[in-house]
Amino acid sequence: MNEERREEERVIRSLEVKWEGPSGAYTSRVSDISMGGCFIDTLGQVEVGEIISLSIKMPDGSWLSLRGEVAFYHPNIGFSVRFTFLTEDEVQQLSQLITA
Repeated sequence: MNEERREEERVIRSLEVKWEGPSGAYTSRVSDISMGGCFIDTLGQVEVGEIISLSIKMPDGSWLSLRGEVAFYHPNIGFSVRFTFLTEDEVQQLSQLITA
């Protein structure tokens, strides 16, 4: 049985994302998102605990740049990111994206 470890409820959103880590730079899709993190659908490889940079395309066409730690990795499917180091402005923009 899978135990739910998320602190915030995620909402389903399909958003373009550009992300970069030690293995390279990729363009992918976010499939769900919360104030605490998101899931990125990608074939790109990561390691749990790795810090990545990501930019999520907002509905208005602007980009929200964030940083996060890889929390879980599913090879050939994608990975979960836990947002870290969020500024007050990033929290506000993320909140607007989730409630849109």
